[in-house]
Amino acid sequence: MPGAAAVQQPTIVVNVTNANTNTNTNTIGMAVKAGRTHPPTWVRILYFVFFGCWVGPLWVCGALIMLCTVIGIPVGVLMLRYTVESFFL
Repeated sequence: MPGAAAVQQPTIVVNVTNANTNTNTNTIGMAVKAGRTHPPTWVRILYFVFFGCWVGPLWVCGALIMLCTVIGIPVGVLMLRYTVESFFL
């Protein structure tokens, strides 16, 4: 439409850095949270051989049993979220 004023879109600025959090800066300048550090690979392999191969399936069975109850659903979902760590530390 001739004569109509152009509407300027608002600019949104997001500050992703915070001095109170533990953050690292990757190569493109984005702030990311520092992840959990894992034990060395050889420790994780030994854990799987001696414990993970039988603790992991028990953990999954326990999570499935918890999912069968209404009150246990949140715990069962949380257990399934940590299934890989029960197998491999």
